Amino acid sequence: MEQLDDLDRKIIQFLKEDSRLAYTKIAENLKVPDTTVHFRIKKLKKANIIKKFTVLISPESFGYNQGALIKIKVGDHIIKEISVKKTIEIGKVFAQRPNFSFLGTAEDGTILYGLIFTKDEEELDKIVSEIRHDPDIIDVEIIKFLEIIKGREALGLNLI
Repeated sequence: MEQLDDLDRKIIQFLKEDSRLAYTKIAENLKVPDTTVHFRIKKLKKANIIKKFTVLISPESFGYNQGALIKIKVGDHIIKEISVKKTIEIGKVFAQRPNFSFLGTAEDGTILYGLIFTKDEEELDKIVSEIRHDPDIIDVEIIKFLEIIKGREALGLNLI
């Protein structure tokens, strides 16, 4: 993987704050030629360090007012590898739903963690009920967010 130097990190920080910021403005702030900024960003994109430029949205602006952390335990198969495989399969199915903005496996590969946004508690309860009906899922835990202090926009990336 490409090593990032201080200039690369500063350029990335400017882009994180506003990905539409003109390269000339970044260069002006960093006191380097704009061709340097252009070259560095091109290099960062080629190295797949910068994957894409995107728009962050507020989940509430699309009516998603209830967020939660969800923990799904998959298992009770005789062979553990079957449970691990099922966890990945279930995760891929949930990843297709716009309500989930993050999914990842943890612990021994049979735990799926996710961040979910719904319009309200009723919709969240309905989705959790659907999840619990899957015979491969042995437990579901929900932690409802009362207030999101940081990262609200990043959580709504795929709600549209």
